[in-house]
Amino acid sequence: MKYWNEIENTIFFEKIFSQPVEIGEIFLLSLQIDNDRPRLGIGFDIPEFPDVLPEK
Repeated sequence: MKYWNEIENTIFFEKIFSQPVEIGEIFLLSLQIDNDRPRLGIGFDIPEFPDVLPEK
């Protein structure tokens, strides 16, 4: 896997980036692990800036 867009259920990346976003360095903000349900949440920031900004 080379691009963030290839990860399953990554609709967000496809909405704000017109080109695939290469997986590289990230800044990890949060990590949530829920043992009651099979759930893992990761909050992070990437250095790339979106080129398709959503409407308000």
